[in-house]
Amino acid sequence: MGSQGSCQVRSGKRVKPKHHRPAVLRVKKQSIVRIKEQDGLACARALITAKARIEKPRDWEAIRKGRPIQTWLARSLHRKAGALEGECGDKELQQFQTALSDYQIVIIDADHNYTVKTFSDSKDQRLMLLKDQHQYDVVTTLTGFFGTCYVCNTCFKPYDK
Repeated sequence: MGSQGSCQVRSGKRVKPKHHRPAVLRVKKQSIVRIKEQDGLACARALITAKARIEKPRDWEAIRKGRPIQTWLARSLHRKAGALEGECGDKELQQFQTALSDYQIVIIDADHNYTVKTFSDSKDQRLMLLKDQHQYDVVTTLTGFFGTCYVCNTCFKPYDK
């Protein structure tokens, strides 16, 4: 089963991840919310931004733009999860997953040919991140990111037909 919605076949080439470097994707893709701060909180910043995008709190724009509230929320998430600030690996992502149990964390790893990794069973709401080395950005839609009509909900494989 894939993501629902209509898929319009557009003329011209789509920007697909495997054909471009992550830096190019961050600029060209509308399905990516860039996380600019690189202070050891990049992963937590991306997670709280993805969560805020779903929940739409009053201060959504301030969180999206990386204002001080984003830093405060990212540090708060680190404390809640018991994760040390700094580079974020699988151990920290699993700690964040435990703290954010209502969501499924989905990582699209640009360093490993855009493979998709999850840290829990499927949930209704997903926090989707693009990981490129130690940079994390929010992915708003998998179909938009992969440039396809559909993405399988269980194996995350993109497809058009």
